[in-house]
Amino acid sequence: MPWSEGPLSRFNKLRRLVESKGLDGAVVSGKKEVYYFTGFMSGRLILPTYLFYREGKEPVLLTGSTDKGLAEKTFGGEIVTYDNYRLDSRMVAYPGFVASEAKELIKEYMRGAKKIGADSWNLPHSLFLSMKTVLEDLKIIDISDEILEMRTIKDLDELELVKTSCALNDHGYALAKLLAVPGKREVDVYSEVHQELCKKVGTFQYSAGDFVSGERSLYIGGPPTDKALRSGETFIIDLWVIYKEYWSDTCRTFVIGGVPTDKQTKIHSVVMRALENGMKMLRPGVTGAEI
Repeated sequence: MPWSEGPLSRFNKLRRLVESKGLDGAVVSGKKEVYYFTGFMSGRLILPTYLFYREGKEPVLLTGSTDKGLAEKTFGGEIVTYDNYRLDSRMVAYPGFVASEAKELIKEYMRGAKKIGADSWNLPHSLFLSMKTVLEDLKIIDISDEILEMRTIKDLDELELVKTSCALNDHGYALAKLLAVPGKREVDVYSEVHQELCKKVGTFQYSAGDFVSGERSLYIGGPPTDKALRSGETFIIDLWVIYKEYWSDTCRTFVIGGVPTDKQTKIHSVVMRALENGMKMLRPGVTGAEI
């Protein structure tokens, strides 16, 4: 299958990194890092998936047989599968099993490799042992920081996912504003917002955050509780929405009943001036700490 444009562009960055560091190849094992370079992420809670690259060869993605079709939609290299789900023998493929299954692939595909880059922050010890077993004099070079630096600059397809995530976040706040009325509980507001976000995307949609009202808002953050909202108190919502692994995170404060006190109005005006001053400082090269 052909590559999706974004994942191919990012894989080529990995290819150039391997070349620039004089490595023989790379293995990427973190769930989000594999997704970044391949566009593939399973919806299963446990499905070890590893990306292998040997310099001079096309990359290989190792994943469960149940998800091969999904991987083919975005990844243009070879896909090798293991038997991850069988009603008669295996309900979950744990990393130790997958590492054992990967030995022959590593032995043949990575033959002769001595220096392999890896996102060591994520590399399972079981996979590392399998690699050491079949590759003589293997040395793992950590490229976690380099991958993290790559991810700080977003490609166009990533920006579209960020925009969608932010739009869902805004939608959640619009709903929360309508729902945050006296008598509702914090957990009612959260659960109804989450339900509507799932309906909007048509499937599972992760959303969480801080939902604190009244005296609980003095602690700034915390999960929703069964505390009832009271007229006149503040309700801080810091909503996180993660859409296809791209995170939006903003915070808003509501006054229950919609009529703020003089003190609440004064505090709001101070915060607004601070935000306006911060926005005036936004320019390339300025750090968040300076702002």
